[in-house]
Amino acid sequence: MNTTEELNTLTNVNLLDKQDSSNELIFEQIEGTPFTVVQEGKEYFSIIGSHRITETFLTKEICIEETKKITWDRIVQVIWAISSKIEQIKNLKKETNE
Repeated sequence: MNTTEELNTLTNVNLLDKQDSSNELIFEQIEGTPFTVVQEGKEYFSIIGSHRITETFLTKEICIEETKKITWDRIVQVIWAISSKIEQIKNLKKETNE
């Protein structure tokens, strides 16, 4: 398991812990990408880390296809997610140094 997969798994476990147990979520890594498809009931959406990046879709295939499209929106979403993670790490470092 590489670092990206480990971070996604950890994030996905944290997301599961926060969800209502009656609303089961199923996570599936999109191969070759930093994205994860989440199934919630009969709908699918994509995340990167803990950030949702797509609307809901009726099939997993359409969700994956839309997620893999390289658009300016997707580029901005990825930058935003990375920036947020960097801020979290900086804040954690500050807390541990105090």
